Amino acid sequence: MSKSDWTPRPAEPYEPGNTAALKHGADSSRRWKPIADRLAAEVVTIAPWLGRPAFAAAVKSWARLEAQVTLITTWLDEHGLTDEDGEPRRAATYAAKLETQAQNARGRLGLDPASLISLLQGAQAVAGELEEAEASLVGLTSEGRKALEARSE
Repeated sequence: MSKSDWTPRPAEPYEPGNTAALKHGADSSRRWKPIADRLAAEVVTIAPWLGRPAFAAAVKSWARLEAQVTLITTWLDEHGLTDEDGEPRRAATYAAKLETQAQNARGRLGLDPASLISLLQGAQAVAGELEEAEASLVGLTSEGRKALEARSE
């Protein structure tokens, strides 16, 4: 058969939701979202403060990063850090970037010992300031009450 006789076959149509072109899946929300949702739900059992609404966005971001790190490192474990030519895979560079972002997110949430201590110290300082503010308000209220009583006499 000559080249001129050859007619390429049309590509097979892919069904919606196929994973034919998927490699590690770290950029596929279909792959990372279920993992991230599970992590976000589980983290509050070991770090209850993260269940507060103020932490919701940070926990969601952290969970996404952890899920992406899990997917890409699993893929790299199976396929290696280098390709057939011995060149580093782009996925390895991407994994390092994601891991750095995940580590930063862990730190902001108090998920490692040093950042937990820092978080607790900050909370303790805020609590102390609130106690001082409350004492000032109690004193101010008491003085105001005395002034009103003196006026009514």
